[in-house]
Amino acid sequence: MAVPPTSAALFLSALFLLASCAGGPSAARVVTVREGSPTVTQFVNVRGGENQVFTLRNESSLEPGTQPGTQTKVIPDAVMQELLDHYAELGLFADAGHDVPASTRLAIVVSTPGQRYVLHASGGSTARRQAFGQACTLFLNIFNLTSNYRATEVQDSNVDTTKRRDAAHRPSSGGQER
Repeated sequence: MAVPPTSAALFLSALFLLASCAGGPSAARVVTVREGSPTVTQFVNVRGGENQVFTLRNESSLEPGTQPGTQTKVIPDAVMQELLDHYAELGLFADAGHDVPASTRLAIVVSTPGQRYVLHASGGSTARRQAFGQACTLFLNIFNLTSNYRATEVQDSNVDTTKRRDAAHRPSSGGQER
């Protein structure tokens, strides 16, 4: 029986992905993740005037017992910092705005107290569009690798819920064992 990977293993995979994507000299840090202070990165997909938003939030910014909103996943501060540093290395903060342009279908919004950066590829060069594509892929990979919406509380309850669901759907063996 295969054992599902742990959150730690998934985060190590994400960090490996970040390290393998980073090439060349390191850019100056633009956004610093501060312990206890919210850093939120959102992937925004604009479809027919309706936005689809996926959110990553740093773990240390949540008070014990609070739950993030829907479509929000919580990641360690170090992973958030690596993600933002990679965006800086791609040069995406250089032309960042404060609002999503009307002509944009995809954007990445980075918010901290007092700062808001909207990263997009609208009207950019081929190199900028490629860099933005890498940023989108990296965000979605981390979002999809993250199985928890809140550190351990939700993760533990998901394990219990999954066990109850599996037990309820497990066919009765009728007393026969294999």
